Amino acid sequence: MHKLQLRWQHTEKGIRILQTYSDLVSINIPSMIEDCPVTEIGPYCFSASMPKHGKEPFFFSSIMMDDTGQVTREKRIAENSLLPSDGRYLEEVFLPPTVSVLHNAAFYNCRRLQSLRIGPALSAIGSDEFTNCTKLARIIYQGRDSDASALALILSRLESDLYLLFTGEDPGLSSGHAPGQDKSHLAGEAVSGALFFPEYYEWLDEVSPAHLFSRSIHGEGFRMRKCFLHGKVDYGKYDACFENALKTEPRTAICRIAECRLRWPHGLKTGAARLYRDALDGHFDTAADMAVKERDLDLLTFLFTEFTPDKTSFSHVLDQCIHSEWGEAAAWLMEINQQRDPLHFAKKEYDLPEW
Repeated sequence: MHKLQLRWQHTEKGIRILQTYSDLVSINIPSMIEDCPVTEIGPYCFSASMPKHGKEPFFFSSIMMDDTGQVTREKRIAENSLLPSDGRYLEEVFLPPTVSVLHNAAFYNCRRLQSLRIGPALSAIGSDEFTNCTKLARIIYQGRDSDASALALILSRLESDLYLLFTGEDPGLSSGHAPGQDKSHLAGEAVSGALFFPEYYEWLDEVSPAHLFSRSIHGEGFRMRKCFLHGKVDYGKYDACFENALKTEPRTAICRIAECRLRWPHGLKTGAARLYRDALDGHFDTAADMAVKERDLDLLTFLFTEFTPDKTSFSHVLDQCIHSEWGEAAAWLMEINQQRDPLHFAKKEYDLPEW
């Protein structure tokens, strides 16, 4: 059981969360408080800075949740008895699908934040939302890729390497676990689709002597973040960026892009699939090293199921698993190697001379 206390106030459409109080590094915001939907996250809500509450009256509620994030008990209290959820320590925040507005700087200075879940109702975000959120690496979208208008707003604010994970059921998408993450890290939700967006950065060049500035952008991640059309993911536009990414992005980013598109091939055409497979096959050792480093058995299973590495690569990966004390993966690799090369493991017989 987990305890969470909330400071909140009424709005015209529901409840605005003003501040959270907990000693948890992972917070799951309930979708309802006193039978009203939670629709807004207030300014500086998860920040170490003091949130702005406005002149409207506010209230406190104590929430008890089980391990899956389900509310087991809720009651109004006079004031908070827990310390504020400091943004410097939060690692995961799961917002309910009812949230439609993120106010200014809601996640300001959340330096350890790694995962954020949002839903399709989100339609407005303020400024400075993710300032100094340097470790945010996963956006979990609780909806379908065909209803993803909110994602364009979020992706435009994030420039670092980023996984976009879909947890809503969509025909044609196979379920699985998040890249590099155990299913438990997603509050019990399986992943039905995933895309990876590599880091990009921009700068201004001064044109002398007129003191004018030209804007320069480095990294294919900028164009890949523009792969939305009428609120839907445009997979064709996303895949069209990969050929240039092969020339500009590091091997790890290339592997992550190809891995996601091949494991969740929604809207993937034959030509693009061939390009992804060739890239992943050419960088197999890099992808396998990533899987071992992140202990991602799903990725390792995918690689050794879809591709047939040579004995040198196989031995390298097996040695890496043993060296990192990842016994589960080492045992699995030896098992599939025995299935593929039974003669290598065949029982040896010896003909000893009689004395």
